[in-house]
Amino acid sequence: MAMRWPNRMRGALLIWLGLLAGGYAALLAYISFTQESRIFFPRAMEQARANEILRQLPDARSVWLQSADGVKLHGWWRPAEPDKPSGRLLLYFGGNAEDVHWRLAASGPGRPENYPGWDILLTDYRGYGLSGGVPGQTALQADALLWFDTASAGRIDGIAKPHSIAVMGTSLGSYYTTYLAAQRPVAGIVLVTPFDSVLDYVRSRLPLLPVKLLLRHPMESIRHAGQINAPSLFLVAANDATIPPERARILYEQWAGQPRDWVLLPQTNHDTISADPLYWEALRRFLRSLP
Repeated sequence: MAMRWPNRMRGALLIWLGLLAGGYAALLAYISFTQESRIFFPRAMEQARANEILRQLPDARSVWLQSADGVKLHGWWRPAEPDKPSGRLLLYFGGNAEDVHWRLAASGPGRPENYPGWDILLTDYRGYGLSGGVPGQTALQADALLWFDTASAGRIDGIAKPHSIAVMGTSLGSYYTTYLAAQRPVAGIVLVTPFDSVLDYVRSRLPLLPVKLLLRHPMESIRHAGQINAPSLFLVAANDATIPPERARILYEQWAGQPRDWVLLPQTNHDTISADPLYWEALRRFLRSLP
């Protein structure tokens, strides 16, 4: 005989099921509408602040591009030696909250000997620094290709056409570096605290949610790993809680670029990796090895 639920119990059960369904739907909506603020942290800069920075860095200057959709994109460029471009360009894509100009600071990370023989071009994502627009995966992919294509053709005002371009990306920037390197002939690739896939990482953290349907910026570096054919350096923080080293290892194991070098920095985390002298030693050694 089938069990009959009292009307009161059936009513209470329906109420609870309705609440659970409503809560689940609200969680999905929250994740969908807030994901950009969890992935991108735009840090706009006033022109006056940029002018102040450039006054302190007489060898550096601003460079500009305009995207196909009319957005003005800004970058910071500095030659390997004052007034003496090397013809070798290191194109850099930063982390999701990074003010990339810090890499020009002469008293430490910006020392020319940290990028031996390479001019550097640091890109401001849309909405970051002096760049206009709003960041998003598709737009930033197009911008990465635009920076490379314009630089390689010698069409950036005041910068001679380089004979060699290497690419470097940190965290979020590791995706755009990978995406670019899979489609353009780069001399070398440096990935700092990289990840295999935002989609897979979020899915591992939220297994009960339809993440693939919700996520507008899956950033699957792993999909491009097999298309890489340039020398590559992975710089990974052993104590990284933001992007666990195992996510970088997944990408490394699928990476086709050769030779490839894995450097695990044991005393560092996601935010302190560049404070380790071993980081700069590995970067200098790698850059010197490139044509």
